[in-house]
Amino acid sequence: FYVERNFATREYIETRLERSIRRWFNQERIADRFQRLPVGDDEYQAIFPFVEQINNQPVKIFKPLNLAQEKPSKIIDHGNLWRSRIEELKRRKKLPEKVLFTVTGPDDIDTKRQHAYENTVGRLRECGVEIESCDNKAQIIEFALA
Repeated sequence: FYVERNFATREYIETRLERSIRRWFNQERIADRFQRLPVGDDEYQAIFPFVEQINNQPVKIFKPLNLAQEKPSKIIDHGNLWRSRIEELKRRKKLPEKVLFTVTGPDDIDTKRQHAYENTVGRLRECGVEIESCDNKAQIIEFALA
């Protein structure tokens, strides 16, 4: 912190979110349905922490997404990274119909960060991703079981 390094990176936070979801899936006895797998083709792939497959084809994807960065531009950049991955997989017809991003956003009501968060979530929805709060266990489990 004092040398301008914050070790709670978005990847670390997303790993913690993944562990929470994995724990919920274990409690529901459905964890074995989901694996960390690359989705795509020989030329382009994106790795998702929760992929359900039928006959070696992905049918459902979960991705925890941390959008609680300190600066609005970081929120937008991280969302755009995943939006571009989704759009590329869609273009290649490798994206399953059921895709859920469980998101965490800014805790405060800083208007710039909140606006960046809302815009980012809206753009992800526009490309066909379902969005759910990372702490909404009931909705996440319901999506997993559907």
